[in-house]
Amino acid sequence: MTSGTTHRPAATSTRMMFARVALAAPLLAGVAAACGASSSSRQLSAEAQEGQAVARRAGCAGCHGDADGGATVGPSWVGLWGTDVTLDDGSVARFDEQFVRTAVRDPDAQRPEGTWLHMPAFGERQVSEADLQALIAYIRELGPST
Repeated sequence: MTSGTTHRPAATSTRMMFARVALAAPLLAGVAAACGASSSSRQLSAEAQEGQAVARRAGCAGCHGDADGGATVGPSWVGLWGTDVTLDDGSVARFDEQFVRTAVRDPDAQRPEGTWLHMPAFGERQVSEADLQALIAYIRELGPST
């Protein structure tokens, strides 16, 4: 005797549940990102948040990491602001606004000691003056070395 209803096997129900979770996870991650959620506990100003977006958009974060560090190639910016950097010619420069500006526009002008990779120069066509100011604000807010 058939009652006219179909019973779905447990395996199918389990697959559907996993499919829903798999579809929902990226959506929830996107919502969290849109709301400004970050794995970092740092509270950034609006200008620094724009600088963080510039770092991601221009590819800077790929080498220098993000607010949580995680640099893969270049030095992490976290805690670097205000420190002294020894350059390959033996001189010492302060990591400040001028240092960042020169590093972005003409990186070979002040290569840190032991640097073996070449950072590309970013002219105003790649990083506008406003974007550079925002990037500087972001790096500054990542704080001094502790």
